[in-house]
Amino acid sequence: QSVGELDGELIDGKELERLKGVKRTSRFQKQNRKSPYFDANWPPPIKVGRRSTRYSKRATLLWIKGKINSHQERG
Repeated sequence: QSVGELDGELIDGKELERLKGVKRTSRFQKQNRKSPYFDANWPPPIKVGRRSTRYSKRATLLWIKGKINSHQERG
């Protein structure tokens, strides 16, 4: 990951799910390029260990804001 993606607070998958209001399965489907539910704008996972992944809280909040704005535009 780039240094810019590491700026700010990192959150785990459970916190990402809580902020976005999604379940674990939905999170993995949004990240999977082969899934029909893939979202290219979904915040990318950041590996911090062999079995540990985190997400940028800033990127997560920007994704949520973008979804809100696009929904309001369709209004």
